Amino acid sequence: MNENSNISNIFEKLRLFKRKFYLNQLLKGFIISSAYLLIALIAISLLEYRINFNSIGRSFLFTLYLVSGSYFLVRYVLIPAYHLGTNGKSLTNEEAAKQIGRYFPDIQDKLLNIIQLNSISHQENSLIQASISQKAEKLSPFNFSESIDITETNKRYLPYFIVPAIVGALFLWIAPYMITEGSYRVINFNEEFVAKAPFTFI
Repeated sequence: MNENSNISNIFEKLRLFKRKFYLNQLLKGFIISSAYLLIALIAISLLEYRINFNSIGRSFLFTLYLVSGSYFLVRYVLIPAYHLGTNGKSLTNEEAAKQIGRYFPDIQDKLLNIIQLNSISHQENSLIQASISQKAEKLSPFNFSESIDITETNKRYLPYFIVPAIVGALFLWIAPYMITEGSYRVINFNEEFVAKAPFTFI
């Protein structure tokens, strides 16, 4: 493998690492956002069902859900998806090297050194090019993407979605009207709803 191939190989591995980094961020963000939207929907629906807010109160709940839900979707889903689509350009090579160094601590300094030397090697200094290639060849056995385990990383976030999903399913099975009526009144916050009488005539 020639000098340029060694260097190109390292930067290709960095590119693949950054893509996997943002894919992991996207999956984590999807779990977190779904969990929040579900928890908030259940909480707001039950709150409205029990308290029967007026139109202003329901419009506040509706706006709060929309704004907070939009924040979670943008922050944790759309932004990582954008970075993934642009091949992780917002994550610099130096930042990527530090992330990789957490998993491969022995190579962090060497990898950073390659990146820094490469940035000044445009002067066509053959000694610098030879030094970069030599360092790159030593790092060629390492697969930087192995430093991210998508499955293990996101396993710990799954309970945040699974638990409210089970709670929501139980409510829909035992007392579905508490969720459906509450959410319906919040969505249609402009309408006036007469509270049900706490008694019935026989």
